[in-house]
Amino acid sequence: MLRILLLGDFTGEPTEGQRNISQTYFMKLRELCDVVRVNIKDLVCNQSLVIRKIKAYEPDVILYPAGPTPYSYIGLKYLQLMTSIINRYRSKLVTVATHPYIPKYFVPLGRTIFRVDYGFWQSLHIYKLFKLLRIPSEFLPNGVDIKRFCPGSSKEKEYLREKWGLPKDKVVVLHVGPLRRNRGIHLLCALKRMFSNEIIIIVIASTKSPFEIDMYNFLKNCGCLIIHSYIHEIESIYRLADVYIFPTMRRGAAIDIPLSVLEALSSNLIVITYPYGGLPLMFKGVRVEEYGMFYFSSLRNLIKIMARIIKNPIEPKTRDLVLPYTWDNVIYQLYNSISNLTR
Repeated sequence: MLRILLLGDFTGEPTEGQRNISQTYFMKLRELCDVVRVNIKDLVCNQSLVIRKIKAYEPDVILYPAGPTPYSYIGLKYLQLMTSIINRYRSKLVTVATHPYIPKYFVPLGRTIFRVDYGFWQSLHIYKLFKLLRIPSEFLPNGVDIKRFCPGSSKEKEYLREKWGLPKDKVVVLHVGPLRRNRGIHLLCALKRMFSNEIIIIVIASTKSPFEIDMYNFLKNCGCLIIHSYIHEIESIYRLADVYIFPTMRRGAAIDIPLSVLEALSSNLIVITYPYGGLPLMFKGVRVEEYGMFYFSSLRNLIKIMARIIKNPIEPKTRDLVLPYTWDNVIYQLYNSISNLTR
């Protein structure tokens, strides 16, 4: 049976994208093969534990489903070196580029000393980078738990809005993510000012990512409702909303396929998003507007889309867009490709 050493962040609650992905990979992969997890911090803080796991487990593949960055490539090579010394064979190195940062100076090293055996990409930018690094690769999206993130009934929506003290007659707009300037959340304030009488904007702020107090005050002062605490049943917040907005336009400010967008689609919300990262690749050839998903290109365009939704309410069918992208399907694709690599 295939043996995988999974390198990632497995500490605390899965409130942040890459931590969520690492923990989901572990839970799903262990249904298909033998898998042992190693916290990336242990490469520095607890090397003896890492060495014991390598010796006892003898992994065929070392998999890192976050980043990658120069530091993670160094960590992967360190683990490969340890398996070569301890177990006297070379484990394959595989990376999933969910939130990559590879500066130009690292490209020659990525082709040679720190080269990995296989890569999975989530945006055309990283596809081109893997070609430059001469790494064989394929597209692998993120997945979504369609059982957890599912539409609620009208009665449930009414109950949840009453529970959170929200009006029943306004359009509830939701965003989930860190309070950082580069995430484009200033666009939410522009919407709130433009449609102050028609919409309520809720921002679920990440409790683990860096917090910018000036952005918190900015959102609060323009009338947004900010919840800066961990919500265990985050799916209930999606169920009380009507519209989900992902305003990030800057490449690298978020993971290449944002989990919150997939969760909103699975919850059958109207979704307005910048054509960020790999989202257009996931729905290539699909007229997403017919389902209730809209791409914006500027603030002016965003306002126009929101005005149309307010004036002419639609019945979304966005859940249909993500039904092929369950975590089970995504991890099975990953498993098959890695299995072929080790044959």
